[in-house]
Amino acid sequence: MKTGNALAYIWEGCYLFLVAVIVAYSWLGYRLDSLTPLPMALPVTIVVAPLCGALVYLFIKSMRRAFYACIIMCCMACLITMFFMLRPSFLGIGSFRFDFWIALQFTVLMALYIFPFGVGGCLSMNYLFPE
Repeated sequence: MKTGNALAYIWEGCYLFLVAVIVAYSWLGYRLDSLTPLPMALPVTIVVAPLCGALVYLFIKSMRRAFYACIIMCCMACLITMFFMLRPSFLGIGSFRFDFWIALQFTVLMALYIFPFGVGGCLSMNYLFPE
């Protein structure tokens, strides 16, 4: 592996982490009613996840790598969400068992939303801008 390739992979990992933070923030903000005080019928994550999947494809420009990177991005977003839902129990505010089950529920529900929408955004961008 050349140094240029290693730096490209590091940059790609940083980009995936930042996009995963955006997806996790949109999910947490919607589910905890802190993103906006306005009532919304459509979760923000349904819009944000395909946009982030599309951004992953536009950054990588290879369908195979973008597909797997999108799955990694979704997994990282789920882990970030679980960490922030468990944070109160790490600080000693609540019961770990209760916070763990709430975090697990949030994460599973998030995964059901963002995996299909994130990969769908990646595939749609591949259709619009082929390799």
